[in-house]
Amino acid sequence: MNSVREKDKKDILSKITQLRNDNIRSIDIISDIILHKDKEKIFFIGTPEHTNIGDHAIAYATNIMLKKLYKDKLIKEYTVNDFIYAKNVICKFIKDSDIIFLHGGGNLGNLWISEENVRRDIISKFKNNELIILPQSIYFSNDENGIEELKKSKRIYNSHNNLTIMARDKKSYDFAKEYFCNNKIILSPDIVFSLCHNINIPIVNREGILFLLRTDKEKITDDQLIENIKLYLSSINENYVIETNLLTSAVPNCKLERENIVINQLNNISKYKICITDRLHGAILAFISNTPCIVFKSLDHKIEYGLEWLKDVKSISYIGENKDIEYIKSIINKYLNNNNINLNTNMDFDKQIEDLILNIIGK
Repeated sequence: MNSVREKDKKDILSKITQLRNDNIRSIDIISDIILHKDKEKIFFIGTPEHTNIGDHAIAYATNIMLKKLYKDKLIKEYTVNDFIYAKNVICKFIKDSDIIFLHGGGNLGNLWISEENVRRDIISKFKNNELIILPQSIYFSNDENGIEELKKSKRIYNSHNNLTIMARDKKSYDFAKEYFCNNKIILSPDIVFSLCHNINIPIVNREGILFLLRTDKEKITDDQLIENIKLYLSSINENYVIETNLLTSAVPNCKLERENIVINQLNNISKYKICITDRLHGAILAFISNTPCIVFKSLDHKIEYGLEWLKDVKSISYIGENKDIEYIKSIINKYLNNNNINLNTNMDFDKQIEDLILNIIGK
């Protein structure tokens, strides 16, 4: 009986805390409405509060880009949770003439359905606004659930007459052209690439190897293969560190803390001789920090096709599901023995993405 009462007490306290947080969100947004009611605004919706540093890098890069493109307008960012818990207030804030940008990433599809549901809700609610989905990978699983969820997204997306989808890889682009035929489809690099010329990475003495590996439902890298790589590194006296590219806890104050989160991770990666990862943004952040990187496949196509933008970059080696340890050893040795292999200086991604967005909005 006591355990039941304790559970009830915890549930009640949780609900009270949630209501309090929801009220704080709503009050903050109402304050925005009052404070900025006469200013022209650009809305950026769907940013993360969760622990994935890659998604925070997307939001950080997007804010830099939007502030550059709209110097005379106020950029108003609302997270996924802002929209879930205070959407009625947000909807009152947005006029039909306002442009809305939706957060990019790898969650367009049924793999991360809560984010897809928020995106559908926004598209349904703002029929008269220009909507731009920033660079996304698209993945609907080839099973009953994926087919049903695709039908829902197809109906909702195609019902909007002024929706642009920026696909960050060719496979997603082709998929969007086939299924979202009433929308404008653009092929674009992941927006985090635009940080290449916007961040200065300090030069440090690199030591050891960094693993940035998934532990979630997108992980498919063989554990034994990773163990074999670790054994090899130990045999050649190379230290290694295993991380996830995740923060230790969610970030409720993410809008204030995001720059430090991203810069700290770039500086962290730049301390190592090599990064080994199965995360797309693990590879992109390694590229930006001039860190040679060995990249494994994850569940869907986003790494294989998303890294096509770097196909001529010698410091990034995509090996997919290759389990040949001798081949992997050869790449490790190549990077350890070549100090001049970093070649990202001539990649002008920021201008490329900027021009694509300017073309979409007709500037």
